[in-house]
Amino acid sequence: EDTRKLLVFDHRCLRNIAGVCWDHRVSNCEVRRRVLGNDGKSVDEVMNLHRLRWLGHVLRMPEHRLPRPMRMQFRK
Repeated sequence: EDTRKLLVFDHRCLRNIAGVCWDHRVSNCEVRRRVLGNDGKSVDEVMNLHRLRWLGHVLRMPEHRLPRPMRMQFRK
């Protein structure tokens, strides 16, 4: 899945930034905390927030706009 690939890439980049090798036995959560602090969100959390934000925009759109009828089509 694409989300999994993004998570792997994100973890690899954070480990590179922190200077932590895979054989140091440091968890991905710990590496994220070291680099981003306690409020650092993972890629899948950010994607979910963006999806929810986009859904909020679509729900507020007028009926004649393109994404709204497409969304209603999937509810059937």
